[in-house]
Amino acid sequence: YVFETDNPGLQQVYDTVTAMGITDPVVPMWLPDGYELLQCEVTETPSKSFVYARFENENKFVVLDLAICDTESSRQYSKGEENARTREIAGVVYNILHNNDGWTAAWAKDRIECAIAIDCQEETIYKILKSIYTKEDD
Repeated sequence: YVFETDNPGLQQVYDTVTAMGITDPVVPMWLPDGYELLQCEVTETPSKSFVYARFENENKFVVLDLAICDTESSRQYSKGEENARTREIAGVVYNILHNNDGWTAAWAKDRIECAIAIDCQEETIYKILKSIYTKEDD
């Protein structure tokens, strides 16, 4: 796994996450053109560390939330919504929910709980999720 991105904000988020000891792929390598990192914060609690990153492009946004837990995550995501979907990518199951004009993808792997929220077209959220594992030329 090699992290490669043309987006300096994604590189900053990746550097922040790896500095916290996370080596699993969790940060996308691609966002649609024009998104810039406005905020990248780390919050520590006794049982979890959180990374919150917000990207914006004019009046659109992408939010990336990561929680690093002391123990393996057993978090369950509600799938009762009629507009919820699941998608498996690289052995990880993503719970994807459409709400108004936005999409949210949530997943957990080992000690890491992650979520991405973006107002975009459906195919864009899937491209972002796939970019966690491989860099695509757009």
